[in-house]
Amino acid sequence: MNTSTLIIFLNLIAFESNINTTNNLGVISYLCFLDSLIDRWNDVKELQEILHNFVGDQGDVAQFFNNICNKLVPDSSAYKDVILEIERHMDRYHNSRLREWYTQCKKKAFSSHWSCMALVAAIIGLPLTAI
Repeated sequence: MNTSTLIIFLNLIAFESNINTTNNLGVISYLCFLDSLIDRWNDVKELQEILHNFVGDQGDVAQFFNNICNKLVPDSSAYKDVILEIERHMDRYHNSRLREWYTQCKKKAFSSHWSCMALVAAIIGLPLTAI
């Protein structure tokens, strides 16, 4: 993304907002979909593979998407399948038993940095006792 990309997006929004093109809202739907993924600069950082940022600050890109899509009305069915797949992926991630076990283990057994250091000492100490 650079300054000319932002200008092109604004021009495409103006073109699609024309009365003659009401049934084709591809760019507006795409920008609103990206806005649904981007809230803060961290989100722009996560999407670096997709969004190549040449504007400079990642916060500026996040602010652009958050501001530009406030008054846009996208085609609700345009990215419905993609959004459903993302929701399914997030449900699988949050309902993962391995993730739950890891979180519980981290909270109970390794809540202190001393317990982590004790684990490292035990890992180093056990092979040394065999020698």
